Amino acid sequence: MQPKNLAIAVALLSLMASMGCELKSAPKSNSTQSSSAEKSQTTESQAKHNGVDGLVEKTVQLVVDYGDGVQKRYADLAWREKMTAFDSLQSAKIHSHGVSFESHGDGETLLITKIDDVSNQGGGGNDKNWTFLVNDHLADKSCGVFAVKPGDVILWKFDLYK
Repeated sequence: MQPKNLAIAVALLSLMASMGCELKSAPKSNSTQSSSAEKSQTTESQAKHNGVDGLVEKTVQLVVDYGDGVQKRYADLAWREKMTAFDSLQSAKIHSHGVSFESHGDGETLLITKIDDVSNQGGGGNDKNWTFLVNDHLADKSCGVFAVKPGDVILWKFDLYK
């Protein structure tokens, strides 16, 4: 590899690593000879599935459950270091079919009060409000400080607090 190409490859790997991607080796071929068309097709397929040059992007999933049988699902939101549950909601907001939301406070006091057209109902025993679960466990802190990891599933649910 030429020194200039090597420098570009190293810079690309550093950039992808800073975005939370990890290197994944490409599958090995059983055949010793393959056509350039087959190689091109395989490379395009790997790029779509694995990202650039076999790098796999770390992601989280976000599900918004409106409590009426309707859900929105974002299966592959890019994860990054120090990402919070709130950050995942912000990532869904900028998605082409994103959600809108309203919140109050920040950090430890951040509270989601509305997602799309569904607002919290209040503090009564029969009132529904937005709560979130991570990997099927009710969160024990604000979405503004609840750190998420690659592979986590964040569920925003409009329901009675249980």
